[in-house]
Order: sequence, then structure tokens, then C-alpha cells
Amino acid sequence: MFALISAVIVLLLGAGLALAVQGNRWRAGWAIATQLVATVLVLSAAWPVLMGGVIVSGSMVWTYPVGTPRVQMDGLGAFFLVWSLPMTLLGSLYAVGYMRRYFDSARHLGVHFALLNFTALSFILVYCTDHALIFLLGWEIAALAAWQLVIWDFSNQKVRFAGFNYLVSTHIGLIFLVAAIMIMYAHTGTWGLDSMGAWLQTHPGPERNLVFLLLLISFGLKSAFFPFHSWLPRAHAAAPAHVSALMSGVIHKAGLYALVRFVLLIGQPDEWMGWFLIAFAACSALVGGLYTVGQRDLKRMLGYSSTENVGIAGIGIGVGCLGLTWGMPALVALGFAGGLLHVLNHAFFKCQLFYAAGAVYQGTHTVDMEKLGGLARLLPWTTLFFLVGGVAISALPPLNGFTSEFTIYSALFQNGDLPPPARVALILTAAVLAFVGAMSAMAITRTFGVVFLGAPRDAAIDQAAEASRWMLLPMGVHSLGVVVLGLAPFVGLMMVAEPTSLAMQTLGVSATPLLADMADQLGMVSTVSACLLIGFGALFQLRRWWMPVAMVPHVTWGCGYTAVSPRMQYTGAAFWLDFGYWFRSILLILRRRKAPVGYFPTDSYAITDCVDAVERRMYAVIGHGDESAENISRKLPEDDTRVTFAAGLIAVVLIVGLALLTSGVRP
Repeated sequence: MFALISAVIVLLLGAGLALAVQGNRWRAGWAIATQLVATVLVLSAAWPVLMGGVIVSGSMVWTYPVGTPRVQMDGLGAFFLVWSLPMTLLGSLYAVGYMRRYFDSARHLGVHFALLNFTALSFILVYCTDHALIFLLGWEIAALAAWQLVIWDFSNQKVRFAGFNYLVSTHIGLIFLVAAIMIMYAHTGTWGLDSMGAWLQTHPGPERNLVFLLLLISFGLKSAFFPFHSWLPRAHAAAPAHVSALMSGVIHKAGLYALVRFVLLIGQPDEWMGWFLIAFAACSALVGGLYTVGQRDLKRMLGYSSTENVGIAGIGIGVGCLGLTWGMPALVALGFAGGLLHVLNHAFFKCQLFYAAGAVYQGTHTVDMEKLGGLARLLPWTTLFFLVGGVAISALPPLNGFTSEFTIYSALFQNGDLPPPARVALILTAAVLAFVGAMSAMAITRTFGVVFLGAPRDAAIDQAAEASRWMLLPMGVHSLGVVVLGLAPFVGLMMVAEPTSLAMQTLGVSATPLLADMADQLGMVSTVSACLLIGFGALFQLRRWWMPVAMVPHVTWGCGYTAVSPRMQYTGAAFWLDFGYWFRSILLILRRRKAPVGYFPTDSYAITDCVDAVERRMYAVIGHGDESAENISRKLPEDDTRVTFAAGLIAVVLIVGLALLTSGVRP
């Protein structure tokens, strides 16, 4: 308890120093130093809990209406804390290199680093409380800090719009969250989450169903599930690379934490809740994967893949819910363990990929794939780190993305006394998951080939240089985590064992034997995969030593063209268009072209882009609403007092009616 309170004080002190001291280097230094101290303090408290130690708890008396705020860190909160704060610290280190050009400018960098401190502070408030108001406070601090971090380049109109889009979306989610909490507070008379959970467990019915749907919408908006995802690609494309990494990998994992937390509070969910969550998550994974394949903006592509991966984690959580409903320990253990493990794995490889995208932008000043190419020669370390993260996000062994998805597959194929329709539905879910994995591999293959292989499509790309050590260090640490969690899967399963045990308490069964068996299976697969990779690498190297091939340089066959240029390379759009054609009812493909004119055309072009159909439809509806309101207002007389009086009277009647309904008084 003392360590958590000390960490909060240290982070607040660091934020104050970052704002108060002179010089951008000192501001960044104080913020990072206090984050380091806070991270050590939190790890000293959270790690013993995660390893099965005593839950950290404490309370204090406050005035009405707060009541008695209670701090509580159990296995679930400890799991999210042990990687959230270290990754925020790594993001702050990356920011030193990424924001280097601002250090000697008049721009006050202390604000940016203070916001990173507040982001770390919000994790402690959200993950270590049993009080709804403190939970909402941490939730809002994270949202506002992320918004301010997104609009760092506020002079750009597109950045401001992306920030506004995110701010509106996250506060719509807050409205749904507050509504759900107010319903539970009305029945319990307390802000304690445990008391709300007791009401949820003992009062199944329409109100509990409504609370579940409100919470799912709120957490879906926070974590960017489809169709609540439209803010995410814009925000990631507009924000600095380290902010995009922290938002995707760390900040918006709070939505998945809250989802698991409230599922545990329910205890034994209704069967429809599990199926609804699986369908919701599978749809998110499928649509997110489809849009990932069609993006030409590197950061937007990574943003859409976040929608895909939260869907994958949601499938695991949904399977765990069904296990609680049916009383099947294997489904509970593997479902929740797979979902939580994928949350951890996604944080590692997604931050790594966004950091690599930031290095690409620093070196080339663009993230448009159709303008890039040949970066493997210019940015070798960034290329290696992107390749490692790309293999991991494609769920290929022996890296960490494979371990979590294999665990979810194992849950979906569990043998048990299930009715045939349920078994068929789970198998179909596994098929969707397999298709999503294939799309992810396709998207990464396309991205890596277009961006890092071949030749630069723009002459300016030849001037690109490798990122600074401040940026390479976080990429290296995340790559190490990706490899360790893949080659030693028992490490990740050990970290999710305690939060999974919280779900198993309802059934009175231990999760340890089931997870130990899964660790053995994963360890065997990872070992075989690693040996095969090492063997192929050794054979390739031996062939180079013993049978060197004499390379004779010769002109490339130009198919009849005598002036071959880098623009004749295979484009990213050409790579995916045939695939996208089969899903044209879901994907919205826009083409802009100007046909060549004359014998020597100079300004012809063909541009293909995949835009968000949900976003375009949403803005179309808003536009139609504005137009309808304008037409109605034109028809109303401007100076007729009767209209004003009638509108005021209707408003008063509605307000009084709502007040009577909420107070329980019947007219």
C-alpha cells in the first residue's frame, strides 16, 4: 500500500517538475527519472501479488458522496500494472529521440513529458481501486492525457480533427460507463465495486443485461472494437509514434481490463453474454484484419491491426465466459489465459512495430508505403525489429503471438459435453480466427516487402539514416520480450495464472494444472520451431561458405522497357486488390486516376485507397441530420412568440416527466 501511494506522489512530483524547471532536457530528465522510481515502487508491490502473494488493500474515510475509497490490487490489477508502467517508461525514453529536434526550440516539452507521467498515474488509479469514482477518475485522466498527447502537432488541421474525433469518442464511451455505474449505484447505495458485483450476481434479469450491454459499448469504444473503432486509425496516424504505441499497446488495454473485471464481478454470466461477446469480438477481428490489408499509410495499417487483435483477445474472454456459464474449467482457464496472454503479447509487438514506424518516419518524413522502399539497406536495425514484430503479430512460431493464439485455439477445440450447435459455433469461430491470422500474415508480408525491400521509390529516401539509440533501445527491449515470451511460453502463462485463478474461484478449481499442460505443449512447439529455424539458418550459411555462387552482374530484363525505374516495382495496392475484390461489400475502395495524354505524358497518376466505410457512413448520417434540422428551422417562423412558448412548455413537461419517473413517483 505504501509503495502505491509513494508511486502516485512521485509521478505527481515528476509532472510538476517537468512543468516548472527550465530547459527541455531537464524537464524530460525529471519526468523520466520519476517514472523510473514509480515503476520500481509499483513492481515491488505488484509482482508478489502476481506470484500468488497477499492482495494489497487499504481504505480511508472521505466525506459524502465519496464515502470510503478503497484501494485493492489483486492478481488482475497486478498483471496489468507489471507491464503498463515499464512500457510507459520505455515510451518516454523513445520520446527523447523522437522529439529531439524540439529540445533546443522554444516549445515547452515539459508538458508532453508531464502528460506521460499522468498516463502512468492513471494506470495505478484504474487497476488498483475498488471504488467506482476513483475508477472513473483514472479513466478520465488517461483519456484527457492521451488526447493532449495526440494533438502535439496542433497546428496541423488534420491532427486537430483526429484529436477531436478521439475526444468525442472516448467521452461517448464515458457516458455509457457512467450510466451503467449509476444503475448499479441506485440498487446498492455504494460506490464499492465489490458491492456492485454482489448485486450483479444476485439479480439476473433485464437490468443486469442492460448494464452488461452499456459496459460492453463503453469498453468497446475504449479498446476500439468494431464498429466503435473509427477514431483509432485517425488518432494513430496523427500522433507521435511513441504516443501511438502507448495508446494501442498500453492505454486502451484499460478497456479489456475493465471488461474482464466486470465479467468477474458478474460471477456466472448468462449464456447469451458469452456468445454475444464472441460474436462481437470475432466481427472486430475479421473487419479489422480486412482493413489492415488495404491500408497504404503505415501507421493506419498498424492502427487497424489493433482492432483485429483486441478482437482476438475478446474471443478468448468470451470463451471463458461460456466456460463459467457451463461449469467447464478447461474453457475458463484456457479462454481467460489466452485472452489475457494475447493482451500482453500484443502490447509487446504492437509497441515495437509503432516504434519502427516512427523510425521510418524520422528517416524518410513519410509513412506512405507507395513512396517508400529499399529501407533494409538504410535502416538495418529498424528493419530487423520490424521483421521480428511482424512475425510475432502474424502468430507464427516461435514468437509470442503464436503462444496466445494457440491457447485460444485450444480453448475453442476443447472436448466436453457440448450440444452440437455450440460445438459447431466454436469450430466456426476457430475458422474465423485462422482466416484472420492469414490476413495478418498477408498484411505484414505486403508491408515489409513494399517498405523495406526493393528500391526506394523516391530519390529523397536515399538520404534516410538509422534512428538514434534512444529510439532503438525501446525497440530492442520489446523485441527481447517478444522472443522470450515465444521461446519460453511458461513465462507468459505464469503471469496470467493468478488473474485466471480469480475466474476459476467461481468453479472452485485450480487453473495451475491446465496451464501447466498448455505450457508443456507450447514449449514443445516453440522448441521444434526454433530448432528448425536454427537448422535452416545453419544450412544456408554452410552453403554460402562451401558452395559460393559467382555473381555475374547483368542488366535486369525490362520486358521491352529500356528505361527501367523504381516506379515499375510491384505496389502495395497491386498486392492486395485481387484479395480486396472478394470483400468489396465490406471494404470501401476509392480510386483516383488521371489518364496519360499525348506521347510524353508528365502528370498522369492512379491512386487506390481503402477508406473506412463506417466512418464515411457516420459522417453521411450527421450531414443528413444537419440538413434536416436546417430545413425544419427554415420553416419555423422567426418572430412568432407562440412557437417559442410551445417549445418551452414541451421542454418543461419532458423534464418534469423524467424527474417523476426517476424518483419513482407515479402521476
